[in-house]
Amino acid sequence: KHPQTIPFHVCGADGQQDYFIKLFHCHGIADAFKDLLRVSKPKRFWDQGLALAAAGFRVPTVVAVGEVRRFKLFRTGFVLTSRIPGQPLPLFLRHQERCRKERSDLRRKRDGLVRLADLVRQFHSLGFVHGDLIANNLLVAVVGGEPQFYFMDNDRTSRFPHWWPAHGWKRNLVQLNRMPLPGITLQDRMRFFCRYLGRRQLSERERRLVRWLEQQTRKRRYECDGVGPR
Repeated sequence: KHPQTIPFHVCGADGQQDYFIKLFHCHGIADAFKDLLRVSKPKRFWDQGLALAAAGFRVPTVVAVGEVRRFKLFRTGFVLTSRIPGQPLPLFLRHQERCRKERSDLRRKRDGLVRLADLVRQFHSLGFVHGDLIANNLLVAVVGGEPQFYFMDNDRTSRFPHWWPAHGWKRNLVQLNRMPLPGITLQDRMRFFCRYLGRRQLSERERRLVRWLEQQTRKRRYECDGVGPR
C-alpha cells in the first residue's frame, strides 16, 4: 500500500548530489479506475508541493515526476526529490534528548513546540489538510541554530476553500498526537494544543475537544500500533 522511498546518489563535476526516489504502484483494478478520474499520486505530490511552497511552507524540492500508464490506466510512477539535510521529528528529538544538559535546552525545546504549533495552525487556517500528519512526516533542519520544519509525503494533502466545513484538522491533530516522542511530556502536548488554539485557558468546549482527541488518539494507537487503550 505504501510507496517505496529509495536514496539515489549522482556523482558529477559538481560532486555528489543526493536525491530520493519515491515509487508509487497501482494496487488493483479499483485504484486503476480511480486514477482515470483523478490526477495520479506522483502528480498530486508535485502539485501539492507547489501549492504549499507558494503558501510559504517548506517542502522537498521536486526534480522530476513520471508515470507509466497502460491503456490509460496508471501502473506505476515516481517522484525524484532533492535530499533535505535534516531528520524526521522523532529522530531529531531523540538526539536532542541525549544532548540536553542545560535549562537553555529546555527553553529551546519549548520554543520549537511554539514554532511547530504556529506552523500547523497556519497550515490549517489556509485550508490545507495533510493526508498523514504523523511525526515521521515532519522533517526538522536546523539553520542558524533555529529549527525549520518541512512537510513530507504530500501526495494526499488537500486544500479546501474557506467556506467548506472541513474537519480534517482534527484528524491531523490525532495523527500528530499518536506517536510517543522522546522528551515530549503530556504538559508539552497541552502547551502545543493551547498555542495551536491561541488560548491561555481552555473553555469547556475546548476541554471536550481535548477529551475527544485523547479518545481518538488511543483508538488510532490501537489500530496502527497494537497499543491497548490503557
